[in-house]
Amino acid sequence: MIQPIALAATHMECRNLQESMAVMTELLAFEKISEKPGEATLKHPNSPWVLILHEAGADAPAKPMHNHWGVRVMTTAEVDKAYEYLTAHKQQYKLGAIGKPTWSHGSYSCYFVEPGTNGWEIECYEDFSRKEAAAQKFGGVKKPHWEEIYPEERFPGRGYVPQAFTHGTLVATDLEANKDFYTRVLDLEVHRFSSHVIYVKHPSTKTYIVCALRENPKVFSPNFRNTLTVASKDMVKDAHRAFSQSGKELGVSELFPLQENNGTASFCKWACAICARSCGARRRQKRGNISTAPPRPRRLFTVIRARFASISFAKRFSTMSRSPMFPSSCSATSSRPPRSLHRWEASFFSAKTPSGKSPKAPIRLAR
Repeated sequence: MIQPIALAATHMECRNLQESMAVMTELLAFEKISEKPGEATLKHPNSPWVLILHEAGADAPAKPMHNHWGVRVMTTAEVDKAYEYLTAHKQQYKLGAIGKPTWSHGSYSCYFVEPGTNGWEIECYEDFSRKEAAAQKFGGVKKPHWEEIYPEERFPGRGYVPQAFTHGTLVATDLEANKDFYTRVLDLEVHRFSSHVIYVKHPSTKTYIVCALRENPKVFSPNFRNTLTVASKDMVKDAHRAFSQSGKELGVSELFPLQENNGTASFCKWACAICARSCGARRRQKRGNISTAPPRPRRLFTVIRARFASISFAKRFSTMSRSPMFPSSCSATSSRPPRSLHRWEASFFSAKTPSGKSPKAPIRLAR
C-alpha cells in the first residue's frame, strides 16, 4: 500500500548530544552530516541508513538494552579488539555496561551502553557468511552490508573498523499481526528468524530491523522511530487519505492531521502521526483469540517519508536481544492477549535545495 522506495533513517533519543555524538563518530565510525540545536544527523559512509540523534536532557528515561542498534565488523578478532578498546576508554566516553563478546544468533558480538543509555552492538558474521547458502537466508541480512571495505586509515588506532550500520530493533506481542501489517500495509519484506524473532527490511537494501516478542514493553518518546522513503509528496497525501478512510480496516487506531512547516532549505514538511494496530489483530479478535479491551500504546514509532520526502516510518525502538549478556524475557507464548499497537508518523520534504537542484536523497537536504 505505502510502496516505499527505501528504509531511510532511524532516530535515537540521547541525554547529551555532544557526548552521544562522540561515541557515534569516534567509536562507531559515523560521520556528522548536519547539526542544529538539540539534533544531529549522522551517517556511516558504507550505509544508506541515516541516524538522527535527539537531545532530551539529563532527565530522559534510561533505556534497556532491548533498545539497541548495531554496526558490523569483518572479523571476530575485531570484536575482541573492540571490547578491549571500549573497556580501556570507558571513562573517557562515559560508557555504561560493556559486555564481553559472546555468540548469539550466528553472530559474535560485543554489546555496550552509550552515555544516553542506548544500547549498541558491534557484531560479526564472519563464520556464518562463509557458506553462501546460509548467508542468503533471511533476505541476505547476514551477508556483508558493504560493497567496498571501509579502510582502516579512516578509522585508525582502535584495532577494529565498523564496516556498516546494519540494524535496529522493535518489540512485538504478536509477530503474525506485525508481519501482516508490515507486508500488507507498509509493503516491507519480512523474514522469520525463529518463533520469537522476525527481520523487517526494504527489498532494495540489507539494512533491517529485528522485531522480537517481548512482554510488557515500556513506552518511550516519539524520538524513537524509523523512516521510510516514498516517491512523492502526493504519495504521502494518498497514504494519509487512505488511513483516514479505511484506517480501522487497515489496523490504524488513531490518525493525526497532515501538517506543513517551512524549513531553512526551501523545503516544507508534511507530517501525520498514526497510532497503528497491526491489521491481523482484527481478524484474530473475530476468531476469539484476542481481547476486545482497548489496547495500550506500544513503543514503536515510525515515519514514512517520501523521496525528497518522507513517509517516515518512525518507530519507538523496543526489543531484541536474546544474547547471554542481555537475555530477553520474551516468549513465543503468553497468557496475555496478543496485542500489537504501534504509532506511525509521516512527513514530506520538498525536492529543491537552496541551489535549486534536486537532491539524490532526502538526507542531502540542508536542515
